[in-house]
Amino acid sequence: MKAPSSVVGIGYAGRGRGHERCEAPVAGHTADVTENGRTTLIQDRLDLRRIALGAGIGLALGSALGALSIRRGSRLAAGVIAGIAAYVLVVAPVLVITDDVALAEDLNAGGLGFLALLLLAFSVFAFLGATVGGFIASFTHGARMQKRHQH
Repeated sequence: MKAPSSVVGIGYAGRGRGHERCEAPVAGHTADVTENGRTTLIQDRLDLRRIALGAGIGLALGSALGALSIRRGSRLAAGVIAGIAAYVLVVAPVLVITDDVALAEDLNAGGLGFLALLLLAFSVFAFLGATVGGFIASFTHGARMQKRHQH
């Protein structure tokens, strides 16, 4: 009868450690780890959305400034080019450097395809910013031209 009592003792010891980590009295290690993983995954997705939104807004503002600052040529094209250049030179390298995936995996066909897909998504922000910048520039340029021709 020695063996069953040792198994019961191990069971109680394992059960006691599970209660220290988990708030629910009936949950064990697996439920605790699963809940922590689910919570971490949800938090990571929210953080990624916030980062992507912030980068998109930054690209839109930069594209608007690029469209506002050009004197000759297409304001829309200048703003979009500025936004795409910002993605290629800043956002994509930051995404590659800060993830926990090996560089070789980031630079394979799948990783480059994902970065190209993100380029399409961020190009929408660049296009919107360039459009707004061009729209604002057309008003300010029109007001300057009216003021110049009045004299």
